[in-house]
Amino acid sequence: MIRGFTGFGTPLFLAPTYAVLFGPAATVPLIILQEIGATLLTIRDAWPRADHREMSGFLLGCIPTMPIGAALLGILDPNLVKKVMSFITLAFVAALWSGWRYRGPRTAPVRVGLGALSGLTTGLAGIGGPPVVLYHVSGDKDPAAIRGNLVVYFSIMTVVIVPVFAYRGLVTPETLWRCVVVTPPLLLGVAVGMRLFHGATERRYVNAALLVLLTGALIGLIG
Repeated sequence: MIRGFTGFGTPLFLAPTYAVLFGPAATVPLIILQEIGATLLTIRDAWPRADHREMSGFLLGCIPTMPIGAALLGILDPNLVKKVMSFITLAFVAALWSGWRYRGPRTAPVRVGLGALSGLTTGLAGIGGPPVVLYHVSGDKDPAAIRGNLVVYFSIMTVVIVPVFAYRGLVTPETLWRCVVVTPPLLLGVAVGMRLFHGATERRYVNAALLVLLTGALIGLIG
């Protein structure tokens, strides 16, 4: 439901549970494979509302760094990366809820830099959402435009990262079987969330997005 309503959030909530059930190395590929189905449900509605010029900057930074993050998956500790990202996310969520908004430059280099950070942490720990989400919810776009941007961004990320994981041998038959089992409930929730989004006010959407980030950050710290 969260994924359908906000356009993001699946890894933040599923990663801690999957890590316990299946282990950290199997968690990221499984979540990414699930995102394929969520993408197919949401992309058609979101594509016309997205700012494709703005998204190209994020993707330009993101796409080259995702394989680097995937390569580091067997070297660095994903849990340490999650905790660092969780601390940063909590700080920004607290600032945004206090009324602060990012008023600095929203230039191509800024978007490329945030995309690079997002791609690196996606490949390594499956949590590339916070940098891009925080950038959007601290601006002044309407909810449909924000959600459209996020859906398109994460959809293209999914298309790019799946072959990377497959090439590195991280997508196993066991991963595919688990995906078949756990994806149908996810897609049902996505469909419900999409229905709930229509008619949402800006304040309601931003609060929902911040609540998702806050919960995900707390889960990352505790887990």
